[in-house]
Amino acid sequence: MVFTSTEKLGVYLEDRPPGWSRALVDDLVASGRYSLAHRDGFEAVLVRTAQVPA
Repeated sequence: MVFTSTEKLGVYLEDRPPGWSRALVDDLVASGRYSLAHRDGFEAVLVRTAQVPA
């Protein structure tokens, strides 16, 4: 789960660029390891996808 407060903490206290948490969510979904269950602004709920044994 990612919240707007997570985004703001990163921007104001950790000197991250605005939108960093949204980019991270996009990268995790693009990797195929997670799917997006819900997104509303900077708030997101990710679900880990089933891993296929190698």
